[in-house]
Amino acid sequence: MPELYEDLEYVWESFWQINECRQYGFGPCPLLAGEIIRISELYDIAVEDRLEYFRLIKSMDNEWLKWANEQ
Repeated sequence: MPELYEDLEYVWESFWQINECRQYGFGPCPLLAGEIIRISELYDIAVEDRLEYFRLIKSMDNEWLKWANEQ
């Protein structure tokens, strides 16, 4: 696990929760926007912070997908 800023730990934790909902076809599919939004609501993220949260999760997802496709 990378070293995280304490105020971003919830992003790391929620990424792994959303990752459990990931769909698979011929390999892992990108996380669905609806799942990211749903988790942001569960974490009670302020509406004005959700775009940044979404971007962080999508960035993490892109890196995870690169890793998964190399395995």
